[in-house]
Amino acid sequence: MSKLPRPESSCHISFYLKTVAVFLWTAGLVYLSLTPNGAGLAISGYDKVLHFAAYTLMSWLAAHSLRAISFSIKSSAIISIVYSIILGSLVELLQAALTETRSAELGDIIANTIGALLGCAIFCLQEKLKSRRNER
Repeated sequence: MSKLPRPESSCHISFYLKTVAVFLWTAGLVYLSLTPNGAGLAISGYDKVLHFAAYTLMSWLAAHSLRAISFSIKSSAIISIVYSIILGSLVELLQAALTETRSAELGDIIANTIGALLGCAIFCLQEKLKSRRNER
């Protein structure tokens, strides 16, 4: 059975802070997604922009958390994308099953997915730039 990489002692605090950030962001997203809609803004597509932004940050945070415990850049990105897409899809299904004021929308899942991909693209770019700086 494969063990998860252990955080190096010098990065324990960084790993735990990043993991707490992922947990809090996830909990906040789930809570806000399952509570009744507020008045909100009546701008067409506004909720899709929020989904996109929320899942961009979600996957970016998750990738950084995984990278802090020595996952490769590629593994960190893939796992965080999968995590974000599964979470977003489950939340949409829960909205349909558990709430009367919200519904599952394919457009939301698409916005979540595109956001997750962008978040990981930003993460990968940051890691590439960081490695170039370290090579100098």
